[in-house]
Amino acid sequence: MPEDHTKPKTYQEHKGTVRVSGSTSPRSAGLCALVYLQKGISPIDFFYIGGNAGQQAMKAMSVFAFMVEKEMPDMLIAFRPIRYMTMTTDYGGATKEKDATVWRAVLVTKIDEDFTSKEKKG
Repeated sequence: MPEDHTKPKTYQEHKGTVRVSGSTSPRSAGLCALVYLQKGISPIDFFYIGGNAGQQAMKAMSVFAFMVEKEMPDMLIAFRPIRYMTMTTDYGGATKEKDATVWRAVLVTKIDEDFTSKEKKG
């Protein structure tokens, strides 16, 4: 039977995973991600399930981006959303599969000049 490409893969947490919940402190999560970056851990993923957690993840990513761009002025940071499935356990002990979102941090070198706006001479 062919693989179903419409269903997201199951997320495998790793050393660079920052788990974010609805009660997560964005500053703490952003600092955690910065420590991962400083230790050379890659990739850095902000992992969350649900709307409230998504809001906290966006704030944490903003804190992280601010700190990265402050400490590394020659770098820019972007985030790539990736949809996954994850197994969760409720208070009764039942497990079920849920949609999850991961925002993966991507660092790129900043270019000082905007070459697209220069007119060709000659």
